[in-house]
Amino acid sequence: MPPGPLQDIFPGQVIVVVFPAHLLERFCRRVEDGALVPRRPDVTDWTTVGRWASQSDRPNGHRTTDRPKYPFFQRFSRVIGDFGPSIRIPSPHAARPTLGRPEAAVPPIPASPAFTGSPGRKIAMDLELTGRTAVVTGASRGIGLAIAEALTAEGVQVVGGARTITPELEKASVAAISVDLSTPEGATRLIDGALAELDGIDILVNNVGAGDADLLGLGGFLDVTDDQWRKLFDLNLFSAVWATRAALPSLLQRRGSIVNISSIFARTPTPGPIGYSEAKAALTALGKRLSDEFGPRGVRVNTVSPGVVGSPLWRGPNSFGTNVAAAQGVSHADLLESLGDIFNIASGRISEPHEVAALITFLVSEKSANIVGADFVIDGGTIKTA
Repeated sequence: MPPGPLQDIFPGQVIVVVFPAHLLERFCRRVEDGALVPRRPDVTDWTTVGRWASQSDRPNGHRTTDRPKYPFFQRFSRVIGDFGPSIRIPSPHAARPTLGRPEAAVPPIPASPAFTGSPGRKIAMDLELTGRTAVVTGASRGIGLAIAEALTAEGVQVVGGARTITPELEKASVAAISVDLSTPEGATRLIDGALAELDGIDILVNNVGAGDADLLGLGGFLDVTDDQWRKLFDLNLFSAVWATRAALPSLLQRRGSIVNISSIFARTPTPGPIGYSEAKAALTALGKRLSDEFGPRGVRVNTVSPGVVGSPLWRGPNSFGTNVAAAQGVSHADLLESLGDIFNIASGRISEPHEVAALITFLVSEKSANIVGADFVIDGGTIKTA
């Protein structure tokens, strides 16, 4: 060992010096065979490194940051002295020092299972949802169908409710129930049917919303009738009220989770249809109230607010998207291609149903056990305010 102050203090001893990882990354280019290789070839001892750490005028080519300076590192380098370059960083998978014991007495550290396998291998997160039960409203298409499919893929038994039952929904659920969720009778019948099928409800996703294209008018405030206001609130707000009220006894018993699907138009109502944005704003507020009342009793309630999503609402024939295109005097295809620019989306594109479903699947899992009363925006950066 080269001479130095620590050798004088601890003669004949093995000294292990541990550096903070961010400092090693800052001053060392790489580790070769366990030995540190400095970023600059003219570094011959760690006193130079200590000087770099305590000065603001870094050498050319060295990354500068606004991180706090490290005067302690300069003092530490003086203690290390000349034997600093002999410091070696062992491989995490090498045998640990035995401190005089037989080498076989200490087994090598096993490789982390998170990094095993071939390069590029995807390591799935186990959301621990297998065997859970769920009810998804508005599950026949779009976001609702994507949610049912994602939950089923995680081992959840899903009951889907919609006015029209599609083959895709039948495939993605253990039971599909045809109901009109804009009525209290329809919402109650869905929950009763789910309880009979599942013997209990762990997850409720209040997804149904928007409405038929003719219900989502493009006019101004004075153009919207009372009947349209009522229909939009019945479907986008009260359907969640009715379904939640019917499901809560089971959700409380099983300490379940509720996710309400709102919209970014609850925050910026002007671009959205009259009545729809206001109903979604009320739905977001409902989530806050429910989370405050039932969170202490074990039921987590959260809200997801998507921006424009590539669902049948925009992409389908005779949809809201085709109506907007006609009003703008452009083709439906041109409108869809321009949505990123029209809504000034930072990512340059609209979201897809499966992306929204992935977020919701995480939120209903125990991996998000302390997320309560939150409102998650997934809009590609459409909303510009904090």
